[in-house]
Amino acid sequence: MNQPTTMIEYIARAFHEAYEVAAPKHGYETREASRTTWEAVPEVNKNLMIAVVQELIEAGVIAPGPLTRQMAEYRSNPPTPREQELAKAAQNVHPE
Repeated sequence: MNQPTTMIEYIARAFHEAYEVAAPKHGYETREASRTTWEAVPEVNKNLMIAVVQELIEAGVIAPGPLTRQMAEYRSNPPTPREQELAKAAQNVHPE
């Protein structure tokens, strides 16, 4: 699975996924060609969505929130197997 490499791509991917989930709930059927996972979206479409997100951020219409920044950072620098092991152990000691 290809992970987004930037915060902007993470937002574009999240928008795509949320849009595909919300569309049928609002009586709208998306085009079959775009009704797919982010990985299968044609590059030209991905690039367009990424460019739109970039423009909206630059225009001040949207702003990445803390969770978006954290997820983009996590996906571009995933924890090592040892870090994952330690995090799992910590959850067992301090369950939520």
